[in-house]
Amino acid sequence: MHWGGYVEQYARVWDYCDLVRSRSLGSCVKLKVERPSLDVMPTFQRLYVSLHAMRQGFLAGCGPFIDLDVCHLKGPWGGQILSAVGKDANEQMFPIAYAVVEVELKDSWTWFLTTLLNDIGSVESHGWTFITDRQKGLVEIFEDILPTDDHRFCVRHMCNNFKAEFKGKILKDTMWSAAYATTSIEFQNKMEEMDKPIITLLETIRRLLMGRFQRQSEIDKYEGPICPKIQEKLEKIKVVACDCHVEWSGGEEYEVQRNGKQYVVNLAQKCCGCRSWDLTGIPCIHAVASIFYQKERVENFVHPYYHTDAFRRSYREIIHPMQSIKQWPRVDMDPVQPPPVRRPPGRPKKSRRRDADEL
Repeated sequence: MHWGGYVEQYARVWDYCDLVRSRSLGSCVKLKVERPSLDVMPTFQRLYVSLHAMRQGFLAGCGPFIDLDVCHLKGPWGGQILSAVGKDANEQMFPIAYAVVEVELKDSWTWFLTTLLNDIGSVESHGWTFITDRQKGLVEIFEDILPTDDHRFCVRHMCNNFKAEFKGKILKDTMWSAAYATTSIEFQNKMEEMDKPIITLLETIRRLLMGRFQRQSEIDKYEGPICPKIQEKLEKIKVVACDCHVEWSGGEEYEVQRNGKQYVVNLAQKCCGCRSWDLTGIPCIHAVASIFYQKERVENFVHPYYHTDAFRRSYREIIHPMQSIKQWPRVDMDPVQPPPVRRPPGRPKKSRRRDADEL
C-alpha cells in the first residue's frame, strides 16, 4: 500500500498516532518533536509505540526478562529503531515496545527506557531483568537510573567483540561454555534493517505484529500443561537423568551423582547445586532424577512461565486493523517536518584532486 513519500508521511505522523490510539484502545503512542519557537515548524525527533495487545500479553503471560536492541535505518534521514522484546512461554520472542529515534545516544535510550518502565511498571514492582549488548549509552543509563537493577549482557554480542581480539575456536568455545554455566537467556533473533519512510516503516511493523498475535489455532494444538519447546527439552533431559545415581537424605533433599560430579537437589525449593534449574525454571538432569526417585511428574516442577496457560494469556489480546491513509481523520496540529540530516560518523570523504586533463 502506498502511504506517500518521506516528507508527506512525516506531515501525517500526528494523524497516525491518533488513529493507532483510537483503533487499539489502551495503547501507548508517544511522539516527541523539536520546536524551539511557535514560528518554527516542528521537526520529528522520536516516536514510541507499545500496542495494547503487546503490553497486556507481556504482563499477563511472559517472564520478567527484557531484551533491548537497536537497528539502523538507511533512509535519507537515518535514525534507529530501538526495541524491547520479551520471551513467551514457548521460548519465542514476544514484542513489548519499539521506537524510532534520531540517533542512538544516552538521551534517546533514557527516553525509551523511562517511557517503557512507565508503560509496563517499575523494576521495584516487577523485578525486571534487562539483557543488552554494550550499546552506546546503555551501560551508563543502568548505572545512573537503575543502579540496583539486574542487568545482563548478550553473550552473542560479547562473543563477537571477544573474537576480534582473541581468535581461535578453543577460546570461543571456552567463552560459550562459561556463558552456558551462568545463564540460559540470549538473543535468538535480530531485527532486520528496513529502508522505508516513517509511516510505511511503522505500518510494516504493526502488520507483522498483527499476524504474529494470531496464534489461537497454534495454541489449540497444544496438549498437556507445558509448551511444546519446553516439553521437548524435558523429554531429552528425562533420558539423560536415567544415568544419575540418587541418594535421598530425607524430606525433599537429594544427593545426585553423575559423571563424577555431585550436586544437592531441593525439590521443595526447586533448586539444584548446578544452578541450571534456578536460572531457567526448567528442572535439570539432577532434579529430574530426584523427581523420578520421588515418583512424581516432572512437568509439575516446571516454572509457570512455560505453562500453556501463560502462552494463552500472552496472545489473548489482538492487534486491530487500520484503514488506508486517505481515510484518516486530520488532527489539529501543525504538520511535522523530517528530522535534520545528520552527518554520518567518521571523517568526511575528501574530493579527489582531478588531473589537468580530466573533465
